Amino acid sequence: MRHEIAVDKISMTYSWPNIRPGYKNEMIKYSHDNGGNWNTVTFPNRMYNYNDLNEYLHKVMTNDSHKKSDGTFNINILFILSTNKVIIEIDNNYQLDIKKYRIWKSHWF
Repeated sequence: MRHEIAVDKISMTYSWPNIRPGYKNEMIKYSHDNGGNWNTVTFPNRMYNYNDLNEYLHKVMTNDSHKKSDGTFNINILFILSTNKVIIEIDNNYQLDIKKYRIWKSHWF
């Protein structure tokens, strides 16, 4: 017996990693002391969205004891869906180095 079905809408996701060593996009650096010292953040090979990037960065900053006493962070990556803009908030004395790394240049959504 043969059956057919018509689909009006379908929503599918993809699941290949957008950050991985082969893309050379797995690292960024941040400084907590105005460029005196740098901490490297190496993202594990997987599929990320901007919230995931922010959460992983915060996890690393927490492990490095660079979390504010009120539980917030000095660097935040925000994605504004309505405009497709990325906002990176950086407080005084903190710096974010993304120029050496391709994490922001390719293999994204």
